[in-house]
Amino acid sequence: MSKKTKIILLIVALAIIVPYYIIKINQYQADQKIDAVLEQYRKNFKTVESFRDEDGFISSVETEVNEGYGKIGKGQYVTMYNDMDIKVTLNPSFDTLNEKRRCELIYQYNKELTEQVQKIKEECGYDLLEEGEEPGKFFRYKGQHVGMLDYLDVYFFNDSYTYWIDYNRFVIDDNTGYRKISTEYHIWYEDDKLVEFEEKKDPPRKSSNSSSTKKKNTYKPSYRSSSSSSGKKSSDPYDVYSYSDADEFAYEWEEEFDDYDDAYDYWEDAME
Repeated sequence: MSKKTKIILLIVALAIIVPYYIIKINQYQADQKIDAVLEQYRKNFKTVESFRDEDGFISSVETEVNEGYGKIGKGQYVTMYNDMDIKVTLNPSFDTLNEKRRCELIYQYNKELTEQVQKIKEECGYDLLEEGEEPGKFFRYKGQHVGMLDYLDVYFFNDSYTYWIDYNRFVIDDNTGYRKISTEYHIWYEDDKLVEFEEKKDPPRKSSNSSSTKKKNTYKPSYRSSSSSSGKKSSDPYDVYSYSDADEFAYEWEEEFDDYDDAYDYWEDAME
């Protein structure tokens, strides 16, 4: 092989290898930037624990972050899950307020906390990851096409009551007795002002269907999300479409049916 041929082959090899490593270096640097954004977001997210209200009804705020990945079909497409929880502990004095006032305050707290988290996202660039830089809101990360799914749940509770709110309902769970009692209110806000507040009456019971296989009530509830049911169907008297799990629905509504099984079957029938 002549010297000239060797030089040509070397040039060709460099023309292939150099761009490859440039791409790899650029991707590594991009990954480092994304790692920094994720770390900063999770770090700054904890700052919401300092949130307090002027009336002193909030005694403490805790945060929790759970993350994971999920495969999307075939290939290098995955979903990155970030489940962000804010747990607000209320003083017992909060329970002495009338129901409408409690609803107004829970709405206000939830709104302020949600806005604070959104500001944190924007300050560290996390919101840009959610938008993605590829079609379908994906971004390139560690050799994969990643789509971001970010869940924010805000819980309000104390030893006696659990409160949760979404776009058109407010629920108070009374945990002081032997069995939990839930009171639900239909609500509607316009320009952050509560214009409708009415207690929902007990819906008609669903007729029981006998079943030879009994389901055991082993469901352990977590505090309900304040934003999980937005955009879902609301025509059902039990708001069944706001529940993603049959056990969760059955736990909440067992007393309105003949038994736990009947409530469980109702959810399954609605999802078919």
